[in-house]
Amino acid sequence: FGDAAGELLRFSAQLHDIGYYLNRSGHHKHGQYIIMNSALSGFSHDELIMIGNIVRYHRKSLPTRDHIHYKILDQNSRFMVRVMAGILRLADNLDRGGRGRVKELLVKTDKKSIQIHVVADEPTEIEIQCAMGEKALIEQVLDRSVKILQA
Repeated sequence: FGDAAGELLRFSAQLHDIGYYLNRSGHHKHGQYIIMNSALSGFSHDELIMIGNIVRYHRKSLPTRDHIHYKILDQNSRFMVRVMAGILRLADNLDRGGRGRVKELLVKTDKKSIQIHVVADEPTEIEIQCAMGEKALIEQVLDRSVKILQA
């Protein structure tokens, strides 16, 4: 998507748990609300909507056109949100518990699959298992199977 979209993903990753400040339960929805109703310096209104949607879909339900803040996006923006939220879901689960066990990811792709090799100094079975449980969105949007392995 380019550098600007990469920045949106980076800021979404940094803000994805901001909803915990309101309530642990539903923190992804609270995070979307906080982001979209703030005047975060340096972001346009459209960028805040994108970041809010990425944060909203980093866990739980998949995006649908029944969700008003997703519905208002154009087709390209909805695609970007699904891809970035799918990436954020995997990343969030690969850092399960915030222990920072994963040091690097080696990614190999072809037309049918994505293989992610996790480089770590210690076992990451739990993190990989959790990430594998959250791969549906990225598989759906990219129409590729995802496999995550310890390198």
